[in-house]
Amino acid sequence: MTSLPQDVYNLLHDAFVAQARLPVYNSTTAAPQLCFLVPPQGKPDVPKLVLHLDGVTLDLPRENYMFELEEAGRNITCLAVSAWGDLTTIGNYQQQNMHVLYDLANSMLSFVPAQCDRL
Repeated sequence: MTSLPQDVYNLLHDAFVAQARLPVYNSTTAAPQLCFLVPPQGKPDVPKLVLHLDGVTLDLPRENYMFELEEAGRNITCLAVSAWGDLTTIGNYQQQNMHVLYDLANSMLSFVPAQCDRL
């Protein structure tokens, strides 16, 4: 899971809450995640998540930043990003089905969508 510095996470959290048009769900058993109560008939629209890093943009598909679960008979969807420390760490959840390319000679990082189940 991706972790962001608290001030950056707060901006992301507030933007998601303002744009999601879903009730925030405060879980009593799950880790402290931003979660929303969702109707039982599917995956509702959520805000797009695009990470702008120094020199690279990571445009994430929904399945790379939202996860669904059921708690106490309720369907919820949660943002797979948390606040932690002073550094940004792009977690494995966001990297699924991505080729992460490290060009050490040129100090460049890039992300390319992939279908890892077909490699």
